[in-house]
Amino acid sequence: MKTVSLITATVSVFLFACAQKPKLAAKPESAPMPKTALAANPVMTDRSADLENARLKIQSLIAEAFRPVYFPFDKYDLSQKSRDLLSQAGDLMKREPSIKVTIEGNTDERGTEDYNLALGQRRAAVVKEYLASYGIGIPRLNLISYGAEKPVQHGHDEQSWALNRRDEFKVTF
Repeated sequence: MKTVSLITATVSVFLFACAQKPKLAAKPESAPMPKTALAANPVMTDRSADLENARLKIQSLIAEAFRPVYFPFDKYDLSQKSRDLLSQAGDLMKREPSIKVTIEGNTDERGTEDYNLALGQRRAAVVKEYLASYGIGIPRLNLISYGAEKPVQHGHDEQSWALNRRDEFKVTF
């Protein structure tokens, strides 16, 4: 519940700060504004700091809620750990209807290109289905399969393969 209040407050501060831009008096072109004018104006400095803090807070909440989901070899079932991670994403999306997500399905390098693309698609689809079960509208959930095209760990061993069998998320508003 604290996360919801924090998100709502952060978004509200961000939106208020964007909507309430101070008006600066126009100066003749022959007298350019000194470079120190923003530093001398505490309203501008405070507003900039508020916007930056709001942006960082939102990025942190998104990074926490949309962590990669990993899969066993040749599987696309969600483990309990994956469901727990996805519940955070589902909760955040329910509370923030402007969030849209692209779910990116990935595989390790083993298998043919066509097989890996299909497996990556099934992995992204199961995550999409899980998030939709939270009441998230399907238009807010896109998916794409990269198969083995985007490994995060280059290597030909189980540790590398395990890190590459994942779904990742790209969040937009």
